[in-house]
Amino acid sequence: MRLSEFRGKKVLRDAGLRAPNGATATTPVEARRAAADLGGKAVVKAMIPVGGRGKAGLVKLVSSPADAEAAAAFILGQVHGGHTVTTLLVEEQVRVKNEHYLSIILDSSRRGPVLIFSPEGGMDIEQVAVEKPDRLVKVEVDPVTGAIARDFSVRLAGLALPTAVLTEVERFAIQLARIYVQYDLLLAEVNPLVVDADDQVIAADCKLEIDDSSLFRHQEFQSEAEGTLSAMEKEVKGLGGTLISLPDGEVGVICNGAGMGMAMLDMLKSVGLRPSNFLDTGGGIRYQRMKGITTVLLREKDFRGVVINLWGGIALLDEVAQAIIDVRDEYRPPYPLVVKLVGNNQEKARGLLEKAGITVAKVVETEKAVQMLAEVIEGRATDGRTANA
Repeated sequence: MRLSEFRGKKVLRDAGLRAPNGATATTPVEARRAAADLGGKAVVKAMIPVGGRGKAGLVKLVSSPADAEAAAAFILGQVHGGHTVTTLLVEEQVRVKNEHYLSIILDSSRRGPVLIFSPEGGMDIEQVAVEKPDRLVKVEVDPVTGAIARDFSVRLAGLALPTAVLTEVERFAIQLARIYVQYDLLLAEVNPLVVDADDQVIAADCKLEIDDSSLFRHQEFQSEAEGTLSAMEKEVKGLGGTLISLPDGEVGVICNGAGMGMAMLDMLKSVGLRPSNFLDTGGGIRYQRMKGITTVLLREKDFRGVVINLWGGIALLDEVAQAIIDVRDEYRPPYPLVVKLVGNNQEKARGLLEKAGITVAKVVETEKAVQMLAEVIEGRATDGRTANA
């Protein structure tokens, strides 16, 4: 679960780190009052748990309470990344002298958390890694104590930043690593990490993502866990599944199994398609739950395609297939479906789908089903065909 920016900054401030003061607002009038409390100048931001807010026009610099009210009226109700803006953050403006990047991520290749710092703030860190690798410091973090690798200070000094800034950045990084461990985070990102006119280091933005499986240890965030879900995500959760919407996607994904679902997102990208979501049905799925979950996705009309990939150990795949057919017939989505079902009653399920004219991937390898969807979308195969193992 990703904490809202407001809550994330409170966590930082509680740990002694600098972040702009502010308040939340749910109406233009509240935004006006919040800006007035800050002296008039403020930043009005959409409080949604996805990136790209600035590019979408959902972050506004304002110079008066009246401007804040107008900005709030514009932003509230907008939809971005599957989330409708219902809450704003109105906070202090920061006098920016320089922008840096600081994060701690869970690095699967190193099997532990890694701290990344770059003086090139405001850019995508992937772009910095490619174009300016010498401007990137990457060191390991102890997953139990939060201690940062000893060579961090030496490598930080090699970036030729002012001594006062280096000292503040190191202090900030050490404390962020402690927060990472204390709150069971999967991600702690501060971008930009601003150096202001007084050489103070301030978190202008932050993303703190808590491992869902550890939420029982952080009861103070339980209510926020529900509040960050989009309407679709809440609907799927109510059906017993898990949906995570992804911004700028074009292909819907339904699977059973989190690991398989995440692998499918990578597979889609490898064939040039952008996944729109991660949707895990959960185990033991039967007709009614599959129909409900499929309805949530197939009633959407702006996909380029949908791939469904289910393993039937306990699930009865012929019931699953019938649910898919019934939803397809009811909503008639204008894009191709590719369905891969392997396991209990798979032959009966495949026969039902083929008879209904739905593309069936008769394969074991998910990569082939994903490639098949890409070919259908690109017109290199005819929708309605089958692929044999």
